[in-house]
Amino acid sequence: MTRSKIFGNECGSGRREAGPSLCMAFSTNTPPNMPASLRPIVTPRKKTEFAGFTAWKQAEKLRRGVEIFERHGVKPRVWIAPNDSFDRTTVSLLPQFGIRIICEGCFRVPFLYQRKMVWIPQQLYGFRPAPPGVWTVCYHHNHWTASDLAKFRQDLVRYRTEICSLDEVLQAWAGRKSRWPAWLYAHPRLAQLVIRCELKLWEWWVSDWAQPRPFQKCVPTR
Repeated sequence: MTRSKIFGNECGSGRREAGPSLCMAFSTNTPPNMPASLRPIVTPRKKTEFAGFTAWKQAEKLRRGVEIFERHGVKPRVWIAPNDSFDRTTVSLLPQFGIRIICEGCFRVPFLYQRKMVWIPQQLYGFRPAPPGVWTVCYHHNHWTASDLAKFRQDLVRYRTEICSLDEVLQAWAGRKSRWPAWLYAHPRLAQLVIRCELKLWEWWVSDWAQPRPFQKCVPTR
């Protein structure tokens, strides 16, 4: 069985060698009277900095965000949207800024989709048992307490054999195309429900398998 891979979300970590994600953590309300075709594609949330805005305005925000990273010697290559909210216009603009990886959406494995963009899922906000696949763990550590940090260290030790880098994910899943995840990410409420069910079933299966079984003596039959 293929082990689940947990890809650490490095947004804001400053790890230059790992290629940090581009993430601008502020938001405003969704523009009023937004047509359905312009609404966010991976989340039902109403707060957004990108979905529904003009291509010019989105490109300006991307340009300013990339410039901030580059002033600090960081070349962003992964897109993680504020509030997970963006639209197809955003996707079409990202390659202009050297970004061809999107880490958003609830599905199990990465895939290559339109405009040769690589989509990597982002489903978890803490380490936990998970079925085979690629599972991205997102942490917002600004207000962590000492106990939160201690729990994080324990989880790193517990799951250390399951953690891999972005480059390892790209190497293992390069060029994979799939219609199911591509359809699923565009239906966020259903996608979140599917992921929750899969995690719950896996947690139940693992806990049930770990239970000690009563010893049964084998009696030969004639």
